[in-house]
Amino acid sequence: HVHELVLTWLPAKAWRVSAAYKYGKAHGQSQGAGYEFVPGGYTPGAKYATDPTDLQYVASEPNAWIGSTGVREEYEIVDFKVGRDIGVGAFGENSTSRIGVGLRYAELKSYTDTSMLGVPDRYSPERFSGGVSTLNLPTRHFTLYTHEQQMMRSFEGYGPSLSWEASTRLLGDHARGHLDLEWTIGGGVLFGEQKVREEEARLARYYEGQQAIGAGFGSTASATSVSYNDTVVRSRTKDATVKHVSLDVGLSYTLQRLRVSINYSWERHFDVIDGGSEAHRAYDRTVQGPVARLSIGFGD
Repeated sequence: HVHELVLTWLPAKAWRVSAAYKYGKAHGQSQGAGYEFVPGGYTPGAKYATDPTDLQYVASEPNAWIGSTGVREEYEIVDFKVGRDIGVGAFGENSTSRIGVGLRYAELKSYTDTSMLGVPDRYSPERFSGGVSTLNLPTRHFTLYTHEQQMMRSFEGYGPSLSWEASTRLLGDHARGHLDLEWTIGGGVLFGEQKVREEEARLARYYEGQQAIGAGFGSTASATSVSYNDTVVRSRTKDATVKHVSLDVGLSYTLQRLRVSINYSWERHFDVIDGGSEAHRAYDRTVQGPVARLSIGFGD
């Protein structure tokens, strides 16, 4: 979603000063799962004490994994701009053309949350062996792995910007209100910092046990141990210079000093987010989508 609020001051006929605040967010979620068949084993039946051939096959649980990833993007952009009309636009007296220079503040954030649970090494004996007298019972084992990871990446910076704004009237007049086709082409540079913070928690728990006679394959006298249990935290900060370009086109309705616009906005920030894990690696970000814009003019 993209939203923008614009306040405009008109200190003189050909000049205008504006302040704009734009914010938006997007999110996504993905999930996956899989399994692998594992042969089962044999459990002693009710008559096993007198008949060692009384064995029953019991299926084993499969090796399996399940994981999910959630991604969320947020941004805030503030523009202060001074613009001057440069005469009638290319489409005649009902069109305008304006050059603007200004200062932009931008903050872009990216969040990624990942979780996974899996058992890749389940082992079940194919056949019960031994007897009651020797207590030579079959042993089964598996390792349960869990993994949680949270990552936050951001850029915050300031810098100069330059824009060309133009419009042409489609319907109406100044007194009763008018509908315009409008567009803006802009660009600039931002000086700021890229930050990364990553927290990764990993746990592996090993399970091993012997099957109890007559109790079914799922019942074991089990022992557990932790193979590893650790949390890794990584953080990184780097100065960055980010270039950006933008294109905005849409329709606006103006009545005196109030203007309501429905536009489509596209902005590209180059090498703005540090998307690396172990080492720095910069990625672009595109901010785009329909914009509901409200502009209020003040002054003469």
